Amino acid sequence: MGVGRKNGDLLSLIFALFHWVLLSSLIACLIIPMILLLKWAVKDKLSYSWHYFIWFILLVRLVLPVAPGCRLSIFNIVPDFNYPKHLIYNLQIPYERGITNQTEAATGPSAPPAKIQSYTPPNVSHILHTYPSPTVAGPGGEPNWGQDVGFLALLIWLTGTVGFGIRILWLYWRWSRKIRSTAREAGKSERLIFDQCRSILNIRTDIAVIVTAEVRTPGLFGFFRPVLLLPHDLSTQISSSELRQIFLHELTHYQRKDFIVNGLVVALKVIHWFNPLLWYGFNLMRQDCEIACDARVLSRMNPEEHLNYGYMLIHLARIAKSRRSPGIIGITAKGSMIKRRILMISSFRKKSTRSIAIGTVSLILLAAIMLTGATNSAAAKVTRNKVRNSGQAFSDRYAGQNASHRGQVKKANTGTTSPLSLLDIQGQNFVGKFTGKMMVVLDPSKVEVGFSSRNSRPDKTTSQLAKEYKAVGAINGGASVTDSVFGPAVSTAGFVMSHAKILFNSMKEGAGAQDVAALTDEGKLVVGKHTVGELKKMGVKEGVTAGLPLIINGVSQDLSRYAGINSQTAIGQEANGTVLLLAINGRSKESMGATLNDVQNIFLKHGAVNAALLDGGSLSTMYYQGAIVNRPPDGEQIVSSAFLVMP
Repeated sequence: MGVGRKNGDLLSLIFALFHWVLLSSLIACLIIPMILLLKWAVKDKLSYSWHYFIWFILLVRLVLPVAPGCRLSIFNIVPDFNYPKHLIYNLQIPYERGITNQTEAATGPSAPPAKIQSYTPPNVSHILHTYPSPTVAGPGGEPNWGQDVGFLALLIWLTGTVGFGIRILWLYWRWSRKIRSTAREAGKSERLIFDQCRSILNIRTDIAVIVTAEVRTPGLFGFFRPVLLLPHDLSTQISSSELRQIFLHELTHYQRKDFIVNGLVVALKVIHWFNPLLWYGFNLMRQDCEIACDARVLSRMNPEEHLNYGYMLIHLARIAKSRRSPGIIGITAKGSMIKRRILMISSFRKKSTRSIAIGTVSLILLAAIMLTGATNSAAAKVTRNKVRNSGQAFSDRYAGQNASHRGQVKKANTGTTSPLSLLDIQGQNFVGKFTGKMMVVLDPSKVEVGFSSRNSRPDKTTSQLAKEYKAVGAINGGASVTDSVFGPAVSTAGFVMSHAKILFNSMKEGAGAQDVAALTDEGKLVVGKHTVGELKKMGVKEGVTAGLPLIINGVSQDLSRYAGINSQTAIGQEANGTVLLLAINGRSKESMGATLNDVQNIFLKHGAVNAALLDGGSLSTMYYQGAIVNRPPDGEQIVSSAFLVMP
């Protein structure tokens, strides 16, 4: 495994994580106002625990990598925030007039586009098609600084996250060290009261009670196995009944596992350090946590003890100073917060069973609304848009756009009637620029499958297969098994068919359908899930087990669940039979890679009515006229099969 490839994979992973963080933060900015509005509408009609637990919807949403679709989701009526999308927009592909005129002069405007009977190796025709994002386009319409901005934003986020994270860990470590150096175990009288409180709350875990001069207020300290910290002079300033109330409060935090929630919040603050609204929401959540804890303690007391509990909070606020430190949950409050808690205590009433039931049902309903994604996402809408034919304009809706953004996109004109031509591809997504090559084969009968095998193991690269079969073009083909994430292929997966003969088939008799890329004896590309038996009945001549279908019979497939960035290879076909072979470069600063939607949109713009992924990633290779024309991530790899373009 090369160092360059490992670095590229790591950078790609970091970019994907960065985009997920940005998307989660954006969703949080929508959820927090909704939570505040609901809390304002409910006020004291539901329990104080409800006001705390509703914040868990925000926590779960921030750590949820993918949200399942639901008709109840609030995101059905807002812009598409469900999955990482990318900045590809509807643009008309320019007509390369100069190249077309040269070609027409040589071949005539009426030359048939398909079924070429003979082949003369042409000079390479490089035709540039770009797919830029308007937000990063320069005066000429091509991306010029989007990738630099993306890297700069990533660098700023990483710097803040790492710096803030190191500071939190250092403060936690330094404070832990100071506590250990001055700590002593609580006295017998303090321990006796503490054990009585543990018994009341039915807590069997033995929790250490530490007296130290490093704290000025009682609190639980630690994210996993917390200890209870007491100021060294606390016992001389409060009564035993007040100490009992303090212990009940802190043990209630322990019983509710608030220390774990506190650790999660600290981690999310580190990751989302740039979002002040999220920090504000977490601060309100901390306040609701304390009030819910107070209410839980009061529910275990006699009504006549409630005022004494309030007096204890006021007394503690006078003699102790609240000190915010990572990893500690303290009872002390100040300012408006202590006022809120006293008002709650003075009006505290246990909620009825009916109120608790309503609160529980409402939380479940709110979770269904806020923790799910839209069923009418942009990618889902693409599925309903059909390409009418390869010569007409088609209407579609691209991922990453607002739901109201529609545009007419014309089929990309390759500008040549040569039997074989090569196009340069450039694009832009949320990571930055990507580049690639597209091989255009006018005669589908020239496309065959080459099989790489010696002693039941793949043994050739794409270029070696092309040279062995004397092909003029090739792209890595069917599925394979690798001994690592990065290849090379060590065995073939699925099936390989060439000249209507099964060369390899690892599927058991009666096995279900699998994703395929296959060409019939009439030159039609078949994609989607099929069994080998079905392919034989269709008259398939060449075929392999392939990746996900991108377009099936003019219908774009829903790819909203797939958000990775990578090197990609794919095969497509226009309605007139022209075969399109695509290779996208990845894992480099110049081209991080493309998403599946990027690949799908490129095929749509070129008028494809069927398209499917091939075995891309580390194996992505395109061979043209005796040379590798793309940039494999770490050099050319052994593959299980390849689609070959014969002379």
